[in-house]
Amino acid sequence: MLFQDLEPLEMGSVARLFFAFARDPNPNKIDLGIGVYREENGFSPVLESVQRAEQMVFEVQTTKEYLPPSGNAHYCRAIEKLIFGETHKVLSSHRVQSVQTPGGGGALRAALELAKQLAPNTRIWVSAPTWRHHLLVIRAMGLQVKEFPYYDRAQNVLLFDEAIASLEKMRPRDIILIQGCCHNPTGQDLSSDQWDRLVDLVQARSAVPLIDLAYQGFGDGLEQDAYGVRRFAERVPEMFVASTSSKNFGVYRDRAGALSVLLAPNTLNQERLVNNVLRITRGLYFMPPDHGATVVMKILENQELRRLWKEELEGMRQRILTSRVRLSEALNLKTASKDFVYLARQKGMFSLLPLNNVDAEVLESQWGIYMMPGHRINFAALSADKIRYLADAIASVYTPQARLTA
Repeated sequence: MLFQDLEPLEMGSVARLFFAFARDPNPNKIDLGIGVYREENGFSPVLESVQRAEQMVFEVQTTKEYLPPSGNAHYCRAIEKLIFGETHKVLSSHRVQSVQTPGGGGALRAALELAKQLAPNTRIWVSAPTWRHHLLVIRAMGLQVKEFPYYDRAQNVLLFDEAIASLEKMRPRDIILIQGCCHNPTGQDLSSDQWDRLVDLVQARSAVPLIDLAYQGFGDGLEQDAYGVRRFAERVPEMFVASTSSKNFGVYRDRAGALSVLLAPNTLNQERLVNNVLRITRGLYFMPPDHGATVVMKILENQELRRLWKEELEGMRQRILTSRVRLSEALNLKTASKDFVYLARQKGMFSLLPLNNVDAEVLESQWGIYMMPGHRINFAALSADKIRYLADAIASVYTPQARLTA
């Protein structure tokens, strides 16, 4: 018998939250866990720019034939320009090679597979904390994880000097996995000066950056959110960028992403690189899905649709910012403190609340408020009429941050 020896495992946190929320009869329940953008009505929308692009695709599409394993080349070129900028020298010098992947997760896995193939003993440096899926993928591959300090949960501040001190221990060909903007789960991003210092260190240590760019446009704007990746591209000889269109185009289930690899100047290994990446991706999924990538490509290549998409993206960004400010103000008022000021200055969809596991259990069982482990909340899931209810709930369990580890 093959399956009788399966290891008993608990349901994954995302699946558990999904089913528990669906079963909860509380009419005021709030799902703060699942990481998707939602409008005031609670639904994750199909953007108008996406709907119009889909109609264009449907009108001209004549086949569902296989794509090449590298995916949609036009999508890859459009995403490169979005990430690096239309006039970045690494594009004009043809130093970037990209393949389409099933979302950012597929790009992340393919990048790490290539790194492991080229440097089996490489160490993967990740921020503490980081997105849980990062650790899941790295450990599933048997790669060594090295965590560097990133965020102080007691003070809700970036531990930048501590991070730099830890990263001084990087060895040549180590990989540093960095989120390009809107850090998940903390919402705490680097300033431009801090990005510059990090680039200097990575270059000096001959490490290789792997930038996870999942939320471009949700932080300070499309161009501003790409500052880190563009600075690295100017300075380092090699790097990976794993990007996704899931968030900023809202095409979550269509799995549109890309792996972009920066090659050293004057290298003649472009074709060799792509062939090695494609050998990896054929073993993982053979070919990426077409629909989402084609829709995104249509938007980026059509002036009117691109203008509309940028307006919609800015609207999403502003709604997240408004939710941050409103919840911060409500919690400071309800707790008669300034303990939640940090929520208004952080970036993107997520932040961590200064709660403990007992607090979270009470919020779920008595208030119908669901969040991810570690007490990460999604501001894009908050409507204006839910903020007061959420603030009342959190204030009912909140005590000083010394209880964080309880």
